[in-house]
Amino acid sequence: MRALFPPDKITIITRALEENGFFRMFFTPVEGTGTQSPSSFFACRSFRNSNLLPWIQLEMVVDYSRVDDLIATLMDTCQTRGIDIHIYIIPVEKAIRIGNGEIPDDSLAGGSYGIAA
Repeated sequence: MRALFPPDKITIITRALEENGFFRMFFTPVEGTGTQSPSSFFACRSFRNSNLLPWIQLEMVVDYSRVDDLIATLMDTCQTRGIDIHIYIIPVEKAIRIGNGEIPDDSLAGGSYGIAA
C-alpha cells in the first residue's frame, strides 16, 4: 500500500496505524503537483517559490487479510480529521528479508502474486 498525505499529519496517521496493530511503516518526503495553487515554503534551509507541494509518502506491506483494516483505519482517521490523503493498493508478488533470509508465507502477498485466492 502506498499513501500520500501532508507532512504535518505524520504523527496523527502514525499513531492511528499503531493503535490498530500496524507497526512497520516507511516514510519518504516527496513533492508533487496538484490542483492547489503554487505555494512558497522553506525547503533545505532556503526559501523558494514552487508549484511543487510537499507530501509524505507512506509505504507498507501487510498481510492480504489486513488490507481492508488498513484502508478503514486510514479512511476513518483522515475523514474525521479532514486530512487530504491518497491511497494506492499495490499487490506484492514476493517479499524476502535479506538480513535473515526469511521468506514470509504467501499470505503476505495475498496468495498467488498478490491476488486473493
